[in-house]
Amino acid sequence: MLRIALALWLLLGGYASAQVITVRSGQHDGFVRLVLTFPEPAGWDLGRTDDGYGFRARKAAWRYDVSTVFNMIPQDRLSALWVDPESGVLRLGLGCACHAIATPFRPGIIVVDILDGPAPAGSPYESALAEAGRAVPSLVARKTLRPRQRPAGLVPEPEVPASLPDLMAQGKAAVPAFFPPLLVPSPDPRAEAMRDQLLRDLSRGIAAGAIKQVAQLPAPEQPDPALPPAAPLAVPESKREAPTQLRIRPVGTLPDLTLTASGQPCIADDRLDLAAWGDGRLPTDQLASAQSKLLGEFDRPVRDQLIGLVRLHLHLGFGAEARSLIRLWGRDDPEAAVLDALGSLVDGASGATTFEGMQGCDTAAAMWSVLAQARIAPGRELNRAAIIRAFSALPLGLRRHLGPALSEMFLAAGHADSARAVRDAIDRAQGPHGDGVDMMDARLDLAAGQQAAAERKLETIVADDGAAAAQALATLIETKLQRGETPDPSQVIALEAMMRERTSAAEAVSLRQAVAKGLVVTGEADRAFRELALKDPALYPDLWELLAKRGDPLDLAALALAPPGPPLTELPGPVRLVVSEGLRTSGFAEGARRWADGVTSKEADLLMARVALDLRDGREALRRVAGLEGAEAERLRARSLELLHDLPSAAAAWAAADSPEDAQRVRFRAQQWEGLAPADPALQALLDSRAATSPDGTSAQGPLAEARAILDDSLKARDGVAAVLAARPVPGG
Repeated sequence: MLRIALALWLLLGGYASAQVITVRSGQHDGFVRLVLTFPEPAGWDLGRTDDGYGFRARKAAWRYDVSTVFNMIPQDRLSALWVDPESGVLRLGLGCACHAIATPFRPGIIVVDILDGPAPAGSPYESALAEAGRAVPSLVARKTLRPRQRPAGLVPEPEVPASLPDLMAQGKAAVPAFFPPLLVPSPDPRAEAMRDQLLRDLSRGIAAGAIKQVAQLPAPEQPDPALPPAAPLAVPESKREAPTQLRIRPVGTLPDLTLTASGQPCIADDRLDLAAWGDGRLPTDQLASAQSKLLGEFDRPVRDQLIGLVRLHLHLGFGAEARSLIRLWGRDDPEAAVLDALGSLVDGASGATTFEGMQGCDTAAAMWSVLAQARIAPGRELNRAAIIRAFSALPLGLRRHLGPALSEMFLAAGHADSARAVRDAIDRAQGPHGDGVDMMDARLDLAAGQQAAAERKLETIVADDGAAAAQALATLIETKLQRGETPDPSQVIALEAMMRERTSAAEAVSLRQAVAKGLVVTGEADRAFRELALKDPALYPDLWELLAKRGDPLDLAALALAPPGPPLTELPGPVRLVVSEGLRTSGFAEGARRWADGVTSKEADLLMARVALDLRDGREALRRVAGLEGAEAERLRARSLELLHDLPSAAAAWAAADSPEDAQRVRFRAQQWEGLAPADPALQALLDSRAATSPDGTSAQGPLAEARAILDDSLKARDGVAAVLAARPVPGG
């Protein structure tokens, strides 16, 4: 009897445990998807609640498994998910201006999509879910219903013949009137397990976006009546493809997000769950409690207590203290490398190699891998969804602390939407967030092209004189420089004073760059080069380019003719060409030649040709443009030929440079009258006569005859010029 009771208990317990609605999740572009897999097909309702939506299965005894929902999605759209203890309704708390739509995928699978924006008109899911918060009546044991005995005579008993031969001998139908009951075999347990596994795999595929449902089958293509009957046979094979309700992407084509590109395993989320490493009490109470349990027998630290204390420091944002503890007591612990790297990154330092190459992982390691880099390298695999999800799960203090740096890296890499998502993850918390977050807002406005709004926020931060005032003033100066404006000299002086007070090396670099650029455009270039750039040689290229384009020409000449800093060969070629052009236009051709000498490019050859022309060196200019094509090269070639008095070739070069006016001018100087076409008819007649009477040097006449011909030609030219002048009005007459 005991064995029978135990078997019944296990059977009923196993049956009850199977009555669970599994909820899977997936993050997609523009929406979040939930897939609910029922134990068996049943009715359901979705409607509005006071804080979002409610989903109710019409089988009250079923439970919901939501344990893995937020492992795959951030909490920007779906901010909370819980089961109402009173009504048993699955409550969906929204953190955005979104709406939900439910779609039956197949019997037993419901897809709920949370999309941005207002719900479409007439959506059936916008009405309030009735009794979403009402207490469910207690389920008491009811009396077991037992079938009562059937009254006699209600259904006549069939007459069953003794045997089929007797029935046939009586001449009756060959088929007996009584059939034995149909035995339905019980389902195979293996088939049930396969069905459950298939449902789970389908729900995972739908949530991940690998399987997409189609609302209706496409209509069959109608043949064109104008085509002959044989035309449908010519349709390509791809268009005769049978329609399907499932579009499945092979799982093998998806990247394995549990491994890095080099095949190393990604660090799991449970080793990076900073939010779970504190209990919500006052930091002093948590630290005191953890410290008191640290030492065990013989005053040696207990391993679990030590790791817990280190993690608590990281949860509170004390990176240096966490690193000191782990290096003092747990240097050889398996978690030492991860905790030490987290301590460095929590304090805002970069360069930790523990998370190297993990920016494409689907765990929180992707976020820490990005924070460990100086910038997001272009072209590398980046799992932005995992980064935003991990950042949203951080404690609020760490979000405010690490958010500006992460947002700045996203903006520098061109991912403005991810930078905005970082800002939104902080903004969901109540209360002021500090100047760092205000700076993030200003930079987001700059990235969106909202210059005026960004400058107002920056000026407010500067006026508050908080911790971010220096960075705000530096950004304000840089913004004005990028817009082509000259910053206020008083702002540059104020920023220089702030720069000298800063002790952070990373912050000092950005401030020094803004101060040096401000000094260059406000007339103090010498101090920018000989004081600030001397401490940071990386500033020299930007300062030289800015000085050549927007600085005082006298400052440029004074510094470029005796350049401070590294040798010219260490500067980038484009920067040297910009400075060379600035010197040339200011009249310092020799200095321009020295700055451009050694740069190998077409632009350098053209510039050196212009410098040679300024120095009246036509042969050097021709050598520089030899083999070059283009209008600019032809113009320089024409000027060089003019300088060398090769006028016919110069005229041809001007024509090749598409400059007919210069070509006419050079032909006139070369006395090539045939090619000239003046607008004055009288002048044209004179030129024609000159072309017809020009001596060609081949006459066999004697000296007296040649002199006579020259005299006659001169008289004709004088008469032609007189006619041209007579046809023109006298100035002032």
